[in-house]
Amino acid sequence: MPLFVTHFLKKYKALYYKKVRGSSDRGRELLCADRWLANIPELENLIDRTVILVEKNGSIGMDDIFPNTPVGTVGDRIIDS
Repeated sequence: MPLFVTHFLKKYKALYYKKVRGSSDRGRELLCADRWLANIPELENLIDRTVILVEKNGSIGMDDIFPNTPVGTVGDRIIDS
């Protein structure tokens, strides 16, 4: 999964001329979760949207990946289940 994440991040950073520093540990963990193995296009769409929304020179965190999810709810269950 890390190869897909790295590829899609590079692709969309270049497409949108965004300088994203990378991702927080939790952000990388969410993006590399096994839940994406069955749906790579969904992972790509998520990274596309996240790169658009992340602040310039910022890093991708849980709030960028799941912006409307309160901490400790759905976003955490993706990794922990």
